[in-house]
Amino acid sequence: MWMAVHVASPRIWSRDLQKAWSRWGCRLCSQSSSNTQPSHHPRTQAEKAKRRQAREKAILSSDVNDPGLSWSDKEKVAYTAALVPGEKKDTTLPFPQSYSPEYVEFGWYQWWEKQGFFSPEQH
Repeated sequence: MWMAVHVASPRIWSRDLQKAWSRWGCRLCSQSSSNTQPSHHPRTQAEKAKRRQAREKAILSSDVNDPGLSWSDKEKVAYTAALVPGEKKDTTLPFPQSYSPEYVEFGWYQWWEKQGFFSPEQH
């Protein structure tokens, strides 16, 4: 019923190890990697400095007051509906197109005071 399992002898194991080392060992050796140069040629410091100077010259010579490039200030949206101090806002009004902290946070402080969030007795 039971079959004897053939155990590899140390001689066979060492032979396989030698084959693996001969095939893969040289590729993993650190000595060979330090002697090889990359296939591309890196730029020298002089070339880098020359390119940097040309780039800086192009940037500094460009016209800063280009009429095509102008800064536009964003429109500030404020809550304009009548609000009783300490009451919540009317949310049935249309909301602004973008987030506006002034619009969102309008009236929060008065509501917090009315609810008693700032009373020292709560500590």
